[in-house]
Amino acid sequence: PPPPTNNPTHDGTATIRQTTINITKTCMGTGTLALPFGASRGGLLFNVGGLAIIAIWNLYGVDRLVKCRDLIVGLNRRVRVRRRRRCDEDGCREEEEEVEV
Repeated sequence: PPPPTNNPTHDGTATIRQTTINITKTCMGTGTLALPFGASRGGLLFNVGGLAIIAIWNLYGVDRLVKCRDLIVGLNRRVRVRRRRRCDEDGCREEEEEVEV
């Protein structure tokens, strides 16, 4: 293999938007080219079933990512529970309130 070079044209200055668009175009282009070929080879039943499985798999993956994000945000949030006792003509009750520290 050739030795690594310090190429100044590849300095990693792409923005998040540019990177997202590039990855999206790559995935969409590959899928657009491969899906009709796979559907013609596999048949209608295999195509519909495969797409349903992939859709469920993607839904599960996105759900996991959102739950991980919520967990990370929750870990970074400091919350203290404040308990109060409220009394009125119906009786007394305890109330809890989350307060960010």
